[in-house]
Amino acid sequence: MGTETAIVALDLTQTIEVNIAVAQLWRNYGQIHLLVNCAGVAYQSSFLQSKMPQVQEELSVNLLGMYNLTSLIARRMASQRQGTIVNSIESDGEGGCTDDGDLLSN
Repeated sequence: MGTETAIVALDLTQTIEVNIAVAQLWRNYGQIHLLVNCAGVAYQSSFLQSKMPQVQEELSVNLLGMYNLTSLIARRMASQRQGTIVNSIESDGEGGCTDDGDLLSN
């Protein structure tokens, strides 16, 4: 029995899209054993120069979107009594994940 990997690009601000993607992954691949969260938005501006739409986008993706995806997967992992979740959060844009999904170390 081999290991299958699915890399899924999602707009984490679209809750329904995320819910559908998780359900499709579960149906097509079976149990999910590993989730690597490496999504994020970061506008590199000072607090005084920041704009509310940018702050809202950062919170929608980095906090609420990651919470939604993680909670969906974590519930399924809890029901199967196994699973690992890795969160890669990078605030300065120097590490985290690259566009091709590779984790980088600083």
